[in-house]
Amino acid sequence: MSLVNPFGPPRAEKMSVREFAHELGEDPSRVLTLAMQLGMVVRTASSTLEPAEVDRLRAHLLQAARSEGDAIASWLGVAPHRPRSAAQRARRPAPPRPGSMAAEICARWPMIAPAEAEQVAKRWLSRFIEPKTAVAYWDAGLGLHDDAIVARCIERRLPPADLARMADGTRVRNRLRGGEPVDSVVARLHEQDG
Repeated sequence: MSLVNPFGPPRAEKMSVREFAHELGEDPSRVLTLAMQLGMVVRTASSTLEPAEVDRLRAHLLQAARSEGDAIASWLGVAPHRPRSAAQRARRPAPPRPGSMAAEICARWPMIAPAEAEQVAKRWLSRFIEPKTAVAYWDAGLGLHDDAIVARCIERRLPPADLARMADGTRVRNRLRGGEPVDSVVARLHEQDG
C-alpha cells in the first residue's frame, strides 16, 4: 500500500472504481477488492461508486495508511507522525532581539529562520567578529557563511573597503569567495601597490 494521503475533500459526484483508484495512485484491483470487502455492490473497475461510498473508502484507506505508517515507525523505533494541530501550526518562533546580529541577519536574508539566524550569529561572535564589523563586510560583498574569511581578513588587516579593489583583473571579494586564501590576496595587493 502506498502511503499517499487518501484523505481529501468529499466528492459530490459519482465516480468509477478506476477513477477513484487513479486519483489515489492505487491499483484499481486492490480498491475493487476493498470495496467488495466493505460490502459495496461493485463488480468491475468500471463500476460506479456513490459519493458516500467514495468517502467511506477514503476513510478506510486513510486508516490503513496510518496503521502501516505506525507499524513502520515502530519498526524503525521512532514516534509515528501525527499531523500538528492548528494551534501548533500557528506557533512561530520568537523573533530575534532587535539590534542583535541575528536580527540583522533576518533583515538581510528574510529566508533565514530566526533559530538559524541565532546559530549563525553565534558562529560569527565565536570568531570575535562584532556585529558592526560583520555588517561592513556583508555590505562589501561577503556573505553570511564567510565568517572564516572575515576573521582572516581582520587578522591580516584587510578592510572591507579593499574588497572592492581589483587584483590582477578580478575584484578582491570575488577572489576570496572563489576560494583564494586571504594571504594570497593580501600579497597580490601589496605587490600591486608596490
